[in-house]
Order: sequence, then structure tokens, then C-alpha cells
Amino acid sequence: MQEIVSRKLKKKSCYSPELRSFALTLHFYSPKAYNYVRKHWEKLLPHPSTVRQWYRVVNGDPGFTQEAFNAMAIRAKSKIIVINLVIDEMSIKESMVYHSNAFHGGVDCGTLHTPQDNDNVPLATNALVFMAVSMNDHWKIPIGYFLNRGLSGGERANLVTQAFRLLHESNVKIYSVTFDGAASNLSTFTNLGANFDCYSVNFKPYFRNPVTGETCYVFLDLCHMIKLIRNTLGDKNVLKDQYNNVINWKYISDLHELQSKEGLRLGNKLTSKHILFNNNRMNVRLAMQVLSESVYKSFVFLSEVSDANLKTQFEGCLATANFCLIFNNISDLLNCKNRFSKRQFDTPLTKDNYYTLKQHAHNFITYIKNLKDVNGTPMLRTNRKTGFLGLIICLSNMFPLFEQLQTVNFTYLLTYKLSQDFLETFFSAIRSRGGFNNNPNAFQLKSAYKRLLVRHEIKEIENGNCLFDGVAILHVASTRTKNACPLGDVNMVNKPISDFGHDYISTFWQLSPYLENVVDYIAGYIAKKLSKKIDCLICIQQLLGKEMPLLSRIKDRGKYYVAPSKDVSSICKLAERILKQNSYRLKSTNIKCILVTEIGNKLGIPFNNIIMDEHVMSQCILDNHRFQLCRLIIDLYLNTRLFHEAKQMSSKQEYIRQKYTKLILFKGQ
Repeated sequence: MQEIVSRKLKKKSCYSPELRSFALTLHFYSPKAYNYVRKHWEKLLPHPSTVRQWYRVVNGDPGFTQEAFNAMAIRAKSKIIVINLVIDEMSIKESMVYHSNAFHGGVDCGTLHTPQDNDNVPLATNALVFMAVSMNDHWKIPIGYFLNRGLSGGERANLVTQAFRLLHESNVKIYSVTFDGAASNLSTFTNLGANFDCYSVNFKPYFRNPVTGETCYVFLDLCHMIKLIRNTLGDKNVLKDQYNNVINWKYISDLHELQSKEGLRLGNKLTSKHILFNNNRMNVRLAMQVLSESVYKSFVFLSEVSDANLKTQFEGCLATANFCLIFNNISDLLNCKNRFSKRQFDTPLTKDNYYTLKQHAHNFITYIKNLKDVNGTPMLRTNRKTGFLGLIICLSNMFPLFEQLQTVNFTYLLTYKLSQDFLETFFSAIRSRGGFNNNPNAFQLKSAYKRLLVRHEIKEIENGNCLFDGVAILHVASTRTKNACPLGDVNMVNKPISDFGHDYISTFWQLSPYLENVVDYIAGYIAKKLSKKIDCLICIQQLLGKEMPLLSRIKDRGKYYVAPSKDVSSICKLAERILKQNSYRLKSTNIKCILVTEIGNKLGIPFNNIIMDEHVMSQCILDNHRFQLCRLIIDLYLNTRLFHEAKQMSSKQEYIRQKYTKLILFKGQ
């Protein structure tokens, strides 16, 4: 804003880098929005023709982008630049576009420069993109893209060699390459000298830099590997570990069914999307949430809970739980983003923890090598080996890579730098150009590529749908209106907390051991939240207990969780029972007020001890700290539960949109 004001006073001044960045980013997202903002800011932003002029400094044609190498060469003059080369393909629309005396959309690896060169060239279906991600700084830059209709491993290897040559000429050091698990990618680096047979004595998950001869380590994208492993377990249903313990997808499916039946989850993310994953097969987030520590702890809880039926149903689930935990720990080890993280596996690799983490990695590799299918065939010998092999390659390479990085003064390694997320975010930004286009053609790709290369301020997109109806938004008063919602009749205060009088319906809603433990876990969250919100030390002490509930002990959230007092748990359990009784009318008007009133009528006297009695002695009987504390607990619990119920109401049993979107976009491919 200071720049805007200064330009208003002195309109002939040059545009600052900050204002230039803002203008380029806004114009990238939406030219219409840019024109609107420019109009209402009295044309203090540069004219769109000026913005287009800035873009003309970049060619943007298929092939390697010389401007990107020039930018890195300038940085390399002031400090050592070490990058990780990320390679991935993006699908594009099969379309030919005529623009500026040339046809765009045919296969082009950077050799077509005139309209005449385009004659009889087949239409491109993919764009192979190369990106340099700085290992010792906070930037990334695309260095080239190639329009193709399918490249062989040898052709890709030639492009990788050319990329290494151009990077070397820019005085950039490169010790690692990241790609996904496509067979063509594995073939590419086999052609460059790597050997991915982990049972061979010549196992060599690296190759020599074709220019300098230095060792360059191969990494397969973690998220894609976890997705492939989830797909393997979901498709085969049964795997076996080294002790022939059964790892069964049915346990994960049964866990979801149990949580759906009880209405509350055991602190994990499982939904029908995770179980029916074939309709969202490409969504890596769903795969990561299945093979997670929270699912592991859910199984541990079910093996220890005091419910004979649940113990019988989930007997033998611990091998599946261990499978989830091991791949969760591998994910943490290979996906560390925070330099200061102190978790056991989610921590940067340093000299201090080098040998400890290397031993853990060795144990993980041993576990993966001993996994078998139902017939006893090692998974690394089957046609579904890629996910397992990819993790072994990553775990094997991260330690020698760190040793090599130490020679250029690295003191730690953040393994997230070796992921493909940077390029996936870049693809998301390309699709967001001018709104959202999940299937851009070659010319749209070129246009977005140029704009992103000029100024890289685009973040990952969070999509949302809305309709503009042209109706002006009305302004309303900002004063809050207080609605009376009594906690309960004062004459009921002598009623014991466990006495439900003659309410016979409530007996049908006794909480199961499963639900009691989940409510106790939520009660701990309530106690933690309120202890930060209120100022009264005596009331804070009334919220906290000494004994941690079973589910809370298993999940072990450390300082982020506290043991709730028995009174807090009792109030939450009463609220849960009342909520269950009224589940048939949750969509009624003022349902929260109805629930609060009914809970208050059956509450009795919580926090009934000498300390609280003395504390409220001099306070108003109708609005003392005891009643205020109860009101806060009930309000926060109902807000939490009603939010969950709303999500459950809107959830579907089957999600087909993504599946049919992909089928339409890639019909016949």
C-alpha cells in the first residue's frame, strides 16, 4: 500500500519489485480481476500491455529454457548452488492451436522453430517437465518442458544428459534426481547406468553424472510409492510379513464400518473415500491417511478395549497395525520439512542422528524385503513391486547423499527437498491459470509457463465452487444479539449427576465401551481447550484429572493433550447420550438450544467438592463459576459434535466425480 500511495504522489516513478510481483501474480490468476483492481486503484497498477511486455523477455517455447539457466548462473556467482532435479509428466489436451503465424500443439522437443517445421507432426498428449529445486536455499525454477506423445527410456535419458550438461555450464551442482514410479522413468536411469534389482549383488540405485562423473542418487517420490503400496494391499487384500502374520485389508474396512456404526472415529481420518479408493485412486492424501500412525493406534485400542465382541472381531489385527506404523514411520523419515523438528523419525538427517536413523532405515528395508503375497512370493518379485522397491531405493540413497552434501558444507538434510511436491504444485498453478482448467492445451501450457517463470508467487490451489448472482451484500449491525438459553432449572441442582429419574428412553442410549473411550478422549480436548481460555486457576484445576483414559494413553499426544477430570468426562458423556437420543431431529431449528436445555435439566451438581463449594460461596447462585464452567464444557462439546454430525450428513457412500473426470479426459488413452 505504501508503494501505491507513493506512486499516486509521483506517477512517473519506476515500479518496485514488490509491486511488480503483485501485478504479475494477480494478472496470472485472472486478467479480469486485475483490470477490476486497476480500475478501482485509479490505474496505479501497470497497464496490461506493460505486464505482457515483461513476459516477452522469456521465450517459453518447448525445450530447455535458457533464461532459467541464466538466472541460476547469476546466483551461483555469490554462493554454491546445489539442486535436486525433479522430473514428471503432465497430461495436456490433444489440440492444435494457430497463433502468431504458427501452429501449437504438436510433438515438440525444442527443435521446431518455424510454422513450416510443424507439417504432419502428431498431436502431443503429454508435457515432460524438468524442475530445479534448491537444496540449500528456498527457491525452485522450471528449466524446460517437452511436448510428446510418449518417450522411450533412451529418449528420456538423452534429455536428462542434456539437462546435466546445461546445469554444469551454469555452475550448479546436482547430486540427486526425483521422479515417480512409471516404468519409463526406471528405464531412463537404467540406460544411464543404474541397477534397480535389489536382490542383485550389483544393486546400484544411482548413476554417474554424464558430465562430471560424480555420483548422482535416484529418488522415487514418496507419496506415489505409498499410494502404490496402498493399492497393492487393497487389491490383493492379504499380505504376509516375515513371521507369516497376516496383513489384511479387511481389518481396515471393518474399522471404518465400526466407526460409521458408532458415529465417532478413534482419532483417525478413515472415511468411505479411503475404503472405496478405486474412485479416487490418484489421490495420494487418502493413501497416506490409511497407512498412518492414527490407524495403527486405533487397532491397538481395539485389541485392549474392555469389549469382548470387539476383541474377537479384531483378533489378529496387530500385524496390519504394524504394517501401517512402519510405512508411517518411513513417510516421516523421507518427508521431513522442518529443520527444528524433534520427532523420532520426522527429523532432519544430521551427523548426530546419522547412525541411529541409518539403523532404523536398515530395519525398514529388511521388513519390506520380507513382505510376501498370499502365495509366499516376495513382493519384490511380483509385478506390484514398484512401491516397495521405490522406498528401498530412497532409504538406501538418503545416507550416502548426505555424506556427499557434507563435502559442500551441508550440516543437515531435509528429505522433503527430495520429493515431487514442488513440481505437482507447479502443475496445479498451471491448471489455475485464468480460473481453473484441468486439461490445458499446449498453447495454454506455454502461456502459463512463461508467466510462472517470470514471477513465482503462485501457491497451491484450494478449489471451491460458487455462483455470482449480482446481488449486493447487505450491511448489518455489528452488535451481537444475545439469545437466552438457560442451562437448567435451579430447582434441579440437588439431583445427582447419575440420576435420570423416570426418563426411560435414555436407557436405550447407554454408551458402549468404545464410545465411552472416544468421549473421554474428546473430554481431554475440551479440558485442554478451556484451560487456555479461562483465567480462574481454581476452575482450571477442576478441569484437569490425574488418570489418562485408555485411548488417550495409546494415542500419546504428549503436551498437546491433558487428562480430563471425572466431572468433565461425566458432563461430556451425558451430552453424548442426549445427542444420541435426539439424533432423529438434529436438523430441527435451534437444536443446540434444545440440547443444552435437556442436558441442563439432567445435569445435577458437577464439580461437587469442597474447593469448588468454597469458591462459589460468595458468587451469584444463578451465574457462578460452577454454572459458567458447565456451560462452557457443554457448549464446546456440542459445537465439536454437531460439526462432526454435519460432515457425516454431507458425506457420500461413494464418490465418483474424480473417477469419471479422468475417464472423460483420457478416453481412449
